[in-house]
Formats: sequence, C-alpha cells, structure tokens
Amino acid sequence: MFTKGLFDTERLRIRTFRRKDFERFLDIALDKEVQKYFKGLGRSVSEISEYFDLIMSQDRQYNEALAITLRTTHQIIGYIGAFSMPPETLNVEYFLAKEFRECRYGTEAFEGLISYIRIFYPHIRYISLMLDKKNIASQELLSNFGPEIRDFDTKNYEYIISL
Repeated sequence: MFTKGLFDTERLRIRTFRRKDFERFLDIALDKEVQKYFKGLGRSVSEISEYFDLIMSQDRQYNEALAITLRTTHQIIGYIGAFSMPPETLNVEYFLAKEFRECRYGTEAFEGLISYIRIFYPHIRYISLMLDKKNIASQELLSNFGPEIRDFDTKNYEYIISL
C-alpha cells in the first residue's frame, strides 16, 4: 500500500516524521557510526535539533523526511529522506539504528522508497546519494541497485541510480 508520506514493505512501515519522533531520531543520530558517515547532521544535540527542524519544515511537494519503523511494533529504527535536485533527480540520505544494521532493513527500505518514488514522483529519473569512501556497508547495500559510481571528491563517492 502506498499513500503520500506512508508505505509498507514486508517488515517495515515508512512514514512521515512527526515532531514527537525527535527523541528517537536524536538517539539514533548520536550513534558514533551515524556521526562518522552522516556529516551534515551535526554532532551536538542543538545541531541535530536544527537538522530535524529543517527536514520537518521542507516543502513536502518534492521533499520527504521519512521514519523507518518496524511494522509489528512501530518502533523507529531509522531515517530516509529524499530531496529534490531539479529537474529529474532526488538526493537520498538515510541511516539506521545500530541494532538494526546488517539485517537487510536498509535494502528493504531503499527498495520501498524506489517504488514510492516511481508512484509519487514519476518525473524523477535518477536517485543520487553521497557516500563516504570508507562507508563499505552502504556501498554494498547500494551495489544491489546497479549504480553509476563517480568520484565526488577525495572523501566521497556519488552513487547515481537510474529509475
């Protein structure tokens, strides 16, 4: 089932973030591994709070800030965001709570997001992700989607996935 701002996969419900989700978002965002690879998030509680406020205030027409939750318990286990980069590209970013990595939740969320984008953003032809060159786990996850990989700078790759 796909509704704007909400969709389910086999094990996940992915929905629009709510203000009351901030504490869980903060818990996950303060994880050392998330901090290592998700540079734009900030490191302090106030910086993460500003980031959360920013994603919550984005124009929803072409921007999505989505909570990755378990379908059975509704527990938030991560974040996935898609932000427009005109004219036909969405920039995607994501992170998962430590205890939910290496369980294929990231792959499942990403597959669901691709289906969601195809339904609600039919003009989008590409997904772009910036990845730290040391982030092997995300590189392995994205390799399942046949990306074009470009050197962005000395520390990052740009992954481009055609839809």
